[in-house]
Amino acid sequence: MIKPSATARPAKAKIPPIFKIAALLAIVLCALFYQNFESGIVLFSNDGPFGQIVATQDHVPAAFTGYWQDLNSIGSNSGSATLNVTSTIKLFWEGLFKGPFGPLGFLNTYTPLALFILGLGAWAFFRKLKLTPLAATLGGLAMMLNSQIFSGACWGVASDQIAYGFIFLALALVEANDDESFRLVYWTRFALAGLCVGINVMEAADVGALSSVFVALYILFKSLVSDGAPEAVKIGRGIARVAVVAGFAGFIAMQTVISLVGTQIQGVVGMSQSDKDTQEHWDYDTEWSLPKQETLGIFVPGLFGYRMDTPLNMMPWLQRFYSGGVYWGGMGRTPAIDRYFDSGGKDNPPTGTMRFGYGGYYCGILVALAAFWAIAQSFRREKSPFSGVQKKFIWFWSVTMLVSLLIAWGRFAPIFYGLLYHYVPHFSDMRNPAKFVTFVEWAFVVLFAYGIHGISRQFLKYSPPPPPQPVPVKGKGKSPAFVPRKSEVAASPSLEGEAEETGPTWEAFDRIWLTVAAGVFAICVFGWLYYAASKTSLVHYVELRGFGDEQMAKAIASFSIAQAGWFLLFFAVALALLAVVLKGVFNGPRANWGGLLLGTFLVIDLGRADLPFIIHWNYFQKYEVGMLNPIVDFLRHKPYEHRVAQWPFQGSPGYDNFAELYYIEWAQHLFPYYDIQSLDKIQMPREPVDLAAYEQAFMPQSEADLFVYARNWQLTNTRYILGPYIPVEALNSGLDPVQHRFQIVRRFSISLKPGVQQYDGDTAELTVVADDNGPLALYDFTGALPRAKLYTDWQTNTAAELENFTTNGLSANDLYLFGETGTNGFLTLKKLASPSFHPEQTVLLDAPLQEANPAPTN
Repeated sequence: MIKPSATARPAKAKIPPIFKIAALLAIVLCALFYQNFESGIVLFSNDGPFGQIVATQDHVPAAFTGYWQDLNSIGSNSGSATLNVTSTIKLFWEGLFKGPFGPLGFLNTYTPLALFILGLGAWAFFRKLKLTPLAATLGGLAMMLNSQIFSGACWGVASDQIAYGFIFLALALVEANDDESFRLVYWTRFALAGLCVGINVMEAADVGALSSVFVALYILFKSLVSDGAPEAVKIGRGIARVAVVAGFAGFIAMQTVISLVGTQIQGVVGMSQSDKDTQEHWDYDTEWSLPKQETLGIFVPGLFGYRMDTPLNMMPWLQRFYSGGVYWGGMGRTPAIDRYFDSGGKDNPPTGTMRFGYGGYYCGILVALAAFWAIAQSFRREKSPFSGVQKKFIWFWSVTMLVSLLIAWGRFAPIFYGLLYHYVPHFSDMRNPAKFVTFVEWAFVVLFAYGIHGISRQFLKYSPPPPPQPVPVKGKGKSPAFVPRKSEVAASPSLEGEAEETGPTWEAFDRIWLTVAAGVFAICVFGWLYYAASKTSLVHYVELRGFGDEQMAKAIASFSIAQAGWFLLFFAVALALLAVVLKGVFNGPRANWGGLLLGTFLVIDLGRADLPFIIHWNYFQKYEVGMLNPIVDFLRHKPYEHRVAQWPFQGSPGYDNFAELYYIEWAQHLFPYYDIQSLDKIQMPREPVDLAAYEQAFMPQSEADLFVYARNWQLTNTRYILGPYIPVEALNSGLDPVQHRFQIVRRFSISLKPGVQQYDGDTAELTVVADDNGPLALYDFTGALPRAKLYTDWQTNTAAELENFTTNGLSANDLYLFGETGTNGFLTLKKLASPSFHPEQTVLLDAPLQEANPAPTN
């Protein structure tokens, strides 16, 4: 009997796959976000900047009981925070560190953590689809690094990525069920899927609601194609499953839904269903539509640029490679401007926004090729690597991709989008059709995972080396040793036969597919040559669309052409790599190398398109920590006792630079960081109807009405005004001719921040310094009313006033006010803006109290 060798080692415990994929995702994210670990560095966030996170109004857990946004305008109800993943992460950091270090830790971990959750959720879904480990791993990486997904997280809406991660977890739970599952476990999984969908709504609001509809469609489709039962039974099962998911989703997300409806739909400008047939509201709702030509950006990264300020604030060593990479497309363009260009661009262009967006739509060339390979394979009747059910799901995702793209085109596909907009209930409540680009990207990644699954099953089938066969060897004074026989190593049992049975064959189908792909590549080469030869026309086009500086236009054109060239290089490498894999070079023991090459190429390809969106700030310089300018330093003392506003007149000599500094740096960053309340509206895409009507009432219609500016400041506790220097006598005579309540606090001028040698166009490099002869001034309006005051004179509109009111002779502005507020509100606003009204003496009510003008008590 042969005894085992004394040197034999026990088998190592296998590491669970979830730990392996978690480590891989974390390593990739740490490599991309390595600057997050540097001292004094904070990750950029447009929708939730560092200053906003530091602001007292945003702190948790206080926000759980209600959130009043008091730093901008006259304040607004923002509902209440919910105990979701985002608030939990924030609660952890604010509990761990006090002061700015809590928000700093939150921002620097929030974006990569959100992407990590998404990648892990996608991986779990692909695993439950029973795709190969390579397909699940590369699918998770592709979803996490997808340019649309990645750029959105870096822009400041990482909560959406967390929501998408939970959507994929919900789909994974749905896929985990089969006919052999115990009934209790079976329905528990659907309940848990519902909770995941609810968390998705809590994180992503309206986008989360769209995602939940998608989950319902997926469950119904799965019920129809997977169950071997009559059609009526399938439909009934599908409805029951959707009902369970919807019930548990509604249970956990009820607070969010109520808050969303109350703050984002009811009483919001443009949300009235009766207004949806007007051109104005169609333009407003579809302004962020994906231009058809920019669909090319899904396959060619950087073709239309990246961010609107690329390469500003990118990693320093990368900036020269992305010079000229500013976004020059048409996302966010005011539709009237597009109509102006379409009509020939004659006369003066209309006012509006030329663009507001970014070019982050890239799905990856390897992702696209593998996805199209999977689609092509799904139509094969014989020798397809996919089962019948898998083919149907490939078609499901293909239709999802196509339909989502048509919706994302929005106003650029008015026939299709108009049907949904006008006839699907509440579809018009959602702005920005470009949100559906996300579902296009989802579909591409899922199809990619199916493609890698089919490729790895046919061409990357791993065959481990055969185990050595023990042969006893007698030795003098030694125990029997084990030596493998060469003949047994060469002829391992059944492995050669298995390779012959399942090994890859260079079939005609694969050759034809590669030939077609090579033909597409050749067409792209000719297209690039034509594009490069048309550089002069491209420069002219860019100049007409907002980049009047010729050198800037040339830099943009050169960058776009170069990005198309880099696309061809990556296309060629991806095609060659797939050709080698389909040839069967990596089948057998070399399968791991094939998977490693595919994964490495995927990360490099998607990573290069993601780099422009990773923006960092030195928060000490950005927020002037330890070197605060004298004006903001003055305003931050007892900020709860006053508001701040900027000069309301446009075009004042020398004021434009400060207006940009004020709106971008001060109102959005410094003011919230130091809890300074301003009258400006910052990031308010859905304006409440009552606020819009109030502001419209205080818009002067002629020079004789300029006093309403002062009246508005008086009513809103706006004591300090920032603007160009004007002799105080002239200011009082124009805005406050009777009481002369304006006086100058301090004059100042714009300067570079300490340590900045040259202004490169970034307003973060600018500050202000005290200057007795400066062109700018801080004014004190002493007529501003306090936040709280005791009044004994309360007035309402009389019955006679209401009865005698007529709209005859009202101006267009007055008709707008009347339409928004009705008779009572209109009369109240008109009185507030009347020069004969004295707000320091009287309070106006738009509805009578039970006891008007109560008698004073002793």
